[in-house]
Formats: sequence, C-alpha cells, structure tokens
Amino acid sequence: MLDWLYYILLLVILVAGWLLNILGVPGLWLMLIGHIAFAWATGWNSYVGWASVITLFVLALLAEIIEFAAGAAGSAQAGGTKRGMAGAVIGGLVGGIVGSILLPIPIVGTIAGAVGGSFAGAVLVEHMIEADSRRSLKIGWGAAKGRFWGIMIKSGFGVAMIIISLIAAFPLGGRAAAPPPTTTPLLPDSRPIPPTTDPAVDSSRDSGIHAGRASLKQAADSLRKVAGDQAETAQQKGPTSIPKAFGFGFLSQWSGMRRT
Repeated sequence: MLDWLYYILLLVILVAGWLLNILGVPGLWLMLIGHIAFAWATGWNSYVGWASVITLFVLALLAEIIEFAAGAAGSAQAGGTKRGMAGAVIGGLVGGIVGSILLPIPIVGTIAGAVGGSFAGAVLVEHMIEADSRRSLKIGWGAAKGRFWGIMIKSGFGVAMIIISLIAAFPLGGRAAAPPPTTTPLLPDSRPIPPTTDPAVDSSRDSGIHAGRASLKQAADSLRKVAGDQAETAQQKGPTSIPKAFGFGFLSQWSGMRRT
C-alpha cells in the first residue's frame, strides 16, 4: 500500500517537472531526481534499477543539448549576440510565468508566454547594444522560433521520460514479500545442575561424623584396655585360663557397650 503512495507522489513530481520544463527551468532533472527517490524509498531494484535511471539521464541530457542548440541556432541565424541569447533566456522564463497568469489555459499560456518573453528579451538587449530596430526585431524573431522548437522538442523528451518512469516504477509484482523471521527453538539446558548446599545441613552432618568417629575410637580404646586386663589376670592364674578369660571379658565388655 505504501508503494502505491510513493507511485502517486512520483507521478506528481513528473508532471510538475514537465510543466517547469516549459518555463525554461530544468524540470527534466527534477523528474530524474523523483525517479531515483522512488527507487530509494521502495528499495533499489525492487521496481526501479540502473536501466531506467540511465535511460532517463540520457534523455534529459539530450533534451538539454537539443534545446540549447535550437535556441542558439535561431538567434545566431538572425545575427544575435551572446548577450542577446542571455536576454532571450531570461525573457522566456519571465514570460512563461506571466503567460501562465494572464492566459490561464494549461500549457498553452505557458508556452505562449515563454516564446513571447524570449522575443521581447532578445529585442530589448540587442537594441541596447545597437540601436537598430529592424535588426533587433529580426534577432528577436529568431530567438522566439528557437525557443518554440526547443520547448517542443524538450517537452517530447519529457513525455517519453514520464512514460518510461511510470512503467519502470509500476508497483505490481516487483518487490517480494519479506519471509517471516526464523526463530531457533529453545532447548532445555543439558548441563548438570550443581547441588545446592545449606550451611546448616553441612554443619550438622560434619558434627555427626566427628561424633561417630569419637565414639568408635572410645570403644576401641575400651576394648583394648579390657583385653589387656583380662590377659594379665589370665596370666596370673595360668596358661590354660587365658583363652577363657580373654573371651569372657571381651563378651562382657561388648554386651555392656550394646546396652549403653
């Protein structure tokens, strides 16, 4: 939808440039700039590319060369000077504006004013250079003819540029729709989750381990002491009573430990 809005704006710029061209303003270059602006707004090579831009540039350049040559030839054939040609150019610009106001007929009033202004400008300047009315009128008539044919030829180039630009920029089937963005699915984190530690739990566990080790050490010391006492008692009574005394004392001590 936005491309169609740009297309309508391009059409307005093209028509405005073509009308300004009649006044002697470089309207063809405005048309070229509008064409390039459309390419920039819609994306280069989406509709408009180098082919149409170069074509419009060549047409605008040829139109300027032909218009200048036509105006110079008309004035030069009548014996005009460079200052007379400058007067014809300025007079054509002013005359085109005045003609558009005094003769409000589209295009016709502008062309009539531009041609009449070129005639008046050339006559005025040439008469200032040399006070010869007949000569000045002749040069003015040549400048007017050159201006008229220059406008006709340049306007024809302008029409060709409008057609080429509108065809190249027609916003239908040019730009492809943008593909939807691809999203990478989120995968679960496979890294092992480190165990959470609680200082209170760790402290309680360490205390239990130390208490168990102390109890085992105490039991072992008690067993060694009982075994030593029984062995000493058995040795005093005689060799045959050592196993009995040792076993009876060990079992008595073990039974006491289990009860506690």
